Amino acid sequence: MDASGVLPSGYTLRPPRSDEAADIDRLNAVCDAALGSPPSLTEGLIRQMWARPGFVLETDAWIVEQGTSLVAFAQVWNEESARLSAFAFVHPDHTGRGIGNCLAGLVEERAAETVSGHARLYSAVLPQDEAAGRLLSARGYTWARRFWRMEVDLESGLPAPTPPSGIHLRRLDPERDLPAAHRILDEAFQDHWDHVPTSFEEFLESNVHGEDFDPALWILAIDADEPVGTLSLSAHTDRGWVSDVGVLRTHRGRGIATALLQESFAEFERRGLPRVCLNVDSDNLTGAVSLYERVGMRVASSYDLWAFAIAGSAT
Repeated sequence: MDASGVLPSGYTLRPPRSDEAADIDRLNAVCDAALGSPPSLTEGLIRQMWARPGFVLETDAWIVEQGTSLVAFAQVWNEESARLSAFAFVHPDHTGRGIGNCLAGLVEERAAETVSGHARLYSAVLPQDEAAGRLLSARGYTWARRFWRMEVDLESGLPAPTPPSGIHLRRLDPERDLPAAHRILDEAFQDHWDHVPTSFEEFLESNVHGEDFDPALWILAIDADEPVGTLSLSAHTDRGWVSDVGVLRTHRGRGIATALLQESFAEFERRGLPRVCLNVDSDNLTGAVSLYERVGMRVASSYDLWAFAIAGSAT
């Protein structure tokens, strides 16, 4: 480990325990509040990330403590074969002491260990966190993209889902629908920034093989018995989350995505969740932002992605 991985005196480093998601959630809320932002994580979202296939809590996440107080956290994970994601946050009373630089070094080191060849590491930072931006820039990161978190309150009397003529919606059948869901999302995301096509096996690894896979949270749009649109969701203690939504090019412009989103709102309302959130590229060229606004969603917060080139050492 290089000098950037050395903690200042008085602090200790260790992997998190599986029962500490709530503690990390509370630390994140304090850090985000200090920057004037609503919490970017929830305990459920943290647990979901930890349940991702291939994620190892003992090697892919770090806690920094001063005495018995948790003061910083970081983690890194593989999105796909040549792309990794990471984030870190430090309690506002402990910034400016080198803790963030230490965690950045650990993240980069672990990222290089998990990939072979060249890859991109994307670190998420709140736009108003100028100190974090300067730290990453000094380490060789470049600003890549701004994303918005959009949300809608389910108590606001949203309209019922109304699929267009000839289209009906149903839940995913894992025995027959997974290849179609993969095909639809892979085509739908071809127009998105930094898209890398994924194999069916990679799709299954990322979406199906985790502990939290629930086919009731996948909605398909069907035209003449053929899936033409799909939407995947995840449910947390205080909100629902839209993970991916896509419609085949041949069926766009007919209101299918609108119906899928409205059905997702109805599903979460049945589950007693008060709001629904999603992340979207602020410069999305496919009209996604306008779509989300039309179904009642509004921008609640934003985050930036900073990119770093990784030379992998995995064999």
